[in-house]
Amino acid sequence: MAQARVELPTLARSRITAGAQLRWQDLTQVTYFGAGPESLESDRSEYRMESANIVGYVTGKPTQWLSIKGKLGWITRPSIQAPSGTFPRGYPDTRTLFPDDPVYQLDQQPNFLHGEVAIVADTRDHRAYPSEGGLYQASWSRYADRGIDQFGFHRYEAEAAHFIPVSSHRIVLFAHGWLAGSRADEGQVVPFYLLPALGGSGSLRSYTSYRFHDRNLVLINAEARVRLFTHVDWALFAEAGNVAPKIGELNFDRQSYGMGFRLHTRQATVARMDVAHGDEGWQVLFRVNDPFRFSRVSRRTAAIPFVP
Repeated sequence: MAQARVELPTLARSRITAGAQLRWQDLTQVTYFGAGPESLESDRSEYRMESANIVGYVTGKPTQWLSIKGKLGWITRPSIQAPSGTFPRGYPDTRTLFPDDPVYQLDQQPNFLHGEVAIVADTRDHRAYPSEGGLYQASWSRYADRGIDQFGFHRYEAEAAHFIPVSSHRIVLFAHGWLAGSRADEGQVVPFYLLPALGGSGSLRSYTSYRFHDRNLVLINAEARVRLFTHVDWALFAEAGNVAPKIGELNFDRQSYGMGFRLHTRQATVARMDVAHGDEGWQVLFRVNDPFRFSRVSRRTAAIPFVP
């Protein structure tokens, strides 16, 4: 991945930020199991995606904790190929398992014009290791393919998270909820690489990354962190959610629970280990960031593929 950004951060007495960003990425092994809440673990496949995205954005801050954001961008013909890379994992090409998917009926993927409007209230004390405050956001985005009129859709998201310190911050309780919905244009579909996804270190931790895909998702998380030493926490967590083709069909049938440890400074998580269990077994995760970093809130370019 490579990116460049130009930004004017102090317009109108630092109440307005405007900028532009260019991002290129080549993801060589992206996992896909098929769409729907009943997708099979045995249908694991992989694809390679290369894409470039340029976006202009503006953020207004009426107050220190409230932001109103807008962005407009262009995705240049994402390339969907067979998986590759230095360390192949041996899973089949997505085209082999899902040859009839609308994505593979095209010789090449279209360009996308995309835009987003969002409002965010953020009162967290530290973004990389929050221990009090909250994050609340709502957004609307639009993706329009240029030239083929097959992949146009709207996406709506609502998210809320709150951190409650107990016993002089030695214990922190956390609750989080997230809802994402997609509405395709008449006679069109959402391409699988832009479908909302659940699974992995940022959502349902007992499942493989990108385990479930569909047009809509719901997720709830709860976590308790207990400080063992100055820079080491023990964490206990539970989470539930699912995907579905329609909002009204969403449920919490996919569940995950477990425990972990956090190595951190006063303001940032340095490393973590989580052990999670669900109906597809155990997962052990090692990461160098907080599980609730909410990078999608600060992301300027479009998430392609969708990253939970």
